Order: sequence, then structure tokens, then C-alpha cells
Amino acid sequence: MEVTPAQRVRANIEDDVPVADRTFVRLLADRRIWPMFLFRALSLQGTHPTVMVALEQHSKSFTEPSVRAENTLAYTYRIYFGENVADSARELREMHRPITGLDYEGRRYHAWNRDVWTWVHLTTIESLIYAIEVCFGPQPAPEVEAFYRESCRLGMLFGVREQDMPDDVAGLRAYVERGSPTSSRCRPEPGECSSSSTNRT
Repeated sequence: MEVTPAQRVRANIEDDVPVADRTFVRLLADRRIWPMFLFRALSLQGTHPTVMVALEQHSKSFTEPSVRAENTLAYTYRIYFGENVADSARELREMHRPITGLDYEGRRYHAWNRDVWTWVHLTTIESLIYAIEVCFGPQPAPEVEAFYRESCRLGMLFGVREQDMPDDVAGLRAYVERGSPTSSRCRPEPGECSSSSTNRT
């Protein structure tokens, strides 16, 4: 039987991920990036209508926002610096198994819905890159690309499909810029915030 790329990743992931000796990855541990990372990641994720309704129905994000922020940080750092990445990924995925309901249009959703699960994972990666570059300036392109590739491999452990993730950082940034359906978007440059109703394709 042919072994799929996802199966190869699952078999080998603990041997070479995380790669915390790289300069870019070490910057993830600097607390100065945390506020910027959390603000951007949680804001971007909330622009997806399904994420927003799931937060309203299943989360304490609006009554205890610090709890969601702490959980986001905890799992992010367990994934990148923990000793058992595969177990952390399985735990995070299983935590979302019961998150289901009806969205604003009366349609049934699940946290594992393909576009939702992909959007949350990729906006987390983009927000980490963004926060590091805001705090420490542009980083060497090979380091950023290597970090993105490793993060995509981690995404496959969560169940994100390889073909749903852009090939490189430029593709990641374009994906986030297009935004989730009916989202608002904001470029980092001052004065360039605008609303967009363009759907992702």
C-alpha cells in the first residue's frame, strides 16, 4: 500500500519537529511578541463567520477573554516547543470534536469543517510571522520559509489537508489578505483598513 505524505509526516514528525534551534523559531519564545500575536490571530480568526458563531455558542471568549488567550498561547507553544508534538496535536483536535451547531444561516457546522479548520491554522501561522517581524524587523527569508514549511507539516497532524495550504509565505500572506467569507481585512500600513466581501476561492 502506498504511503501518503500525511502518513509519512505522522510517522516522522517527532524526529525533526519542532526545530527550536533556528533563530526564527527561538523568537517565538520572546514574550514581547505575545500581545501582537494574540491580537492579530484572534482578530483574524473571528472574521470567519463560522468561527464567530462557534465562539458564541461554545466558548467563554466574550465573558472570559483572557482564558481563550491563555489557551491559545499554551497550545501554540506546546506545539512548537513541546516534547510530544503528535500527542499535543491529537489533543487539540479532539478538544474541538464536540464543537458543532447551527450557523447564522441555519446551516450545520463543525469545527473540523475544511475551510474553518484551515483558516484557523493558517491565520495562526501568519500571525506568528507578523508579530515577530513587527517586534524584531524583517527576518531572513529562508528562515521564515522553513518555519512556514514546518508549520504546514504540523497542520497535517491536526488534519489540515496538504493541498489546502499555500506553497510558500507569499501564498500564505495572499490567502490571509483575501480573507474569510464576509470578513473585514486590515493591512498593517496605517490608513489602509477597509471592508471586503470577497469570498476566498
